[in-house]
Amino acid sequence: MKTLNVVEKYTGNHGQINEIIEHNGSKFKIVAILSNGTSKISADKMDSDGVFNFVLGMYDLDFEFTASYVSDKNRKEADLKTGIDKMKALIKKIY
Repeated sequence: MKTLNVVEKYTGNHGQINEIIEHNGSKFKIVAILSNGTSKISADKMDSDGVFNFVLGMYDLDFEFTASYVSDKNRKEADLKTGIDKMKALIKKIY
């Protein structure tokens, strides 16, 4: 699994990581978002036309994706990276 691009953005109560990876010849875009009242993680797979299509979501993961404390950047960042790592492991398992 190879990381092609990572974008991280953090504001007061919001954090987001967008990561594009390549695995077994396929490209995936993982988006993880944590903010007050919102948690979302998803993976999209690039098709032959270069369009990303949804393949996996937070309910496909075997853990609860939530922020331990959204206004603390360090804890929020760690929670986001844990979610990204769990999604990568699932992608490896399925694809």
